[in-house]
Amino acid sequence: MIYSSADRYDFRADEVVAQTEQQRNKPCFILTRPVLVEETAVWSNLGRGDYYPTVEVFLGARVWNESEVFSRGTSVISNFDTGNPALAVFDESLCYRLSGEQRPARQDVHLGRFYRYRPRLMKIGVEDGQRQRVIERVVEGVESWNDPARNPFKLANAGRQGFVGRDLMFQLLFQITLHPQKCQSDWALL
Repeated sequence: MIYSSADRYDFRADEVVAQTEQQRNKPCFILTRPVLVEETAVWSNLGRGDYYPTVEVFLGARVWNESEVFSRGTSVISNFDTGNPALAVFDESLCYRLSGEQRPARQDVHLGRFYRYRPRLMKIGVEDGQRQRVIERVVEGVESWNDPARNPFKLANAGRQGFVGRDLMFQLLFQITLHPQKCQSDWALL
C-alpha cells in the first residue's frame, strides 16, 4: 500500500502509517522529497570574518493567543536564509517544551546528511518595536540539535539557534534590511 501526498507535512500520513503497521504487523515508512535549500554562509558571525543574516522570531504553542506568543514564548535568533523557500527549523527539545506535543519522527537530508525531525504546528511571531504579528505554521523540531554530526543545520553555523526561510517574510509580511558594515539586520512589519 502506498499513500502519497504533495504536502511535505501531511499529518494524515502519520495516521495511515500507524494503522497500516498495526494491520499488517510490519514496519511502514514515510518518505519525503527534500526541500531545495541554497545554503550560503553570510551574516551571524561564523568566526572567520563571515556572517549570516538573522531575524528574531518568537515560538509558541499553537493554542496560545498572539500576546501569549510574545509573553510566554521563546525568542530565537534565527538565521534568515533567502535561499531556503519553506523551512522553519528549530531544536526539537524547545519545540516539545513549548507545544507539549510529541510527534512521530521523520528523516530527511540537508547538505547531503541525514537528520531526524518532528513536524508540528506552532505559532511563530515577529515584532518590530511597534507592532507584533503571529502566524500558525508547521515547524521542524530537529532531534540532537546540538550535535553537528546528527544535525546538518549546524554545519554552516555551529551557533545556529534556528533556521527560517523567505516564506516566513512573505507570510508575516516583514521587510528586512541588511547592514553589512554593522553586521546587523533590521526588520519592520508592513
